Amino acid sequence: MTKNDPAQQEYEILWVRHGESQGNVDPQAYANDGDPQVELTEEGWKQAVRAGRFLGAYLQDQGIKEWPHIFLGEFIRHQQTLSGLIQGMKDAGFEGEPEIYPDSRLNEQSFGVLPYMQGKEGDFEQLSKTYSKTVRDDAPYSARPLHGESRRDTEAFVKQFIDGTLKRDMEEGKNPVLIVTSGAVINAAVKSWFHLPMKAWDEASLQNPG
Repeated sequence: MTKNDPAQQEYEILWVRHGESQGNVDPQAYANDGDPQVELTEEGWKQAVRAGRFLGAYLQDQGIKEWPHIFLGEFIRHQQTLSGLIQGMKDAGFEGEPEIYPDSRLNEQSFGVLPYMQGKEGDFEQLSKTYSKTVRDDAPYSARPLHGESRRDTEAFVKQFIDGTLKRDMEEGKNPVLIVTSGAVINAAVKSWFHLPMKAWDEASLQNPG
């Protein structure tokens, strides 16, 4: 292997979960606004700026003054979190504007019709909730909510991103990498990266980061 062989290089990947969202405070927000449009709370914005200040100081302590290579989920709360991170990193001394690469494979797992069933007691709503709970209890990793995605689907999207786009960009020298997304995506990345069994997610040994 040559000195510049990618296998001999060290890379740093910084995965950041979005700040507190309106959906974290009130699950009805997912039905009222639609999951992709759920925004950060005031506290979520503050969390994002604080995280940016921390990241800016952390990277500068390593002698890194250039913006990291940034990937971004496409939901509003991902975009708002990154805006807060950028503001915090500028507060810590980063200048100019970073290049940002949105990627739909980093979006939140879709729960289909379930968010729209909250608080509704009609026959269709009850049947949908009962059916979804039954299949989830029987196969939590593989079961899909009606019109939604399973954890397995989310992992497939994330693994494709890791093995393709992320690997290519790191081999081209993009380092460090900052990824802003949702908790389920981070769980899927950890499971895929470390070759964990599906029961790691089924049995909740993988938890959404705070």
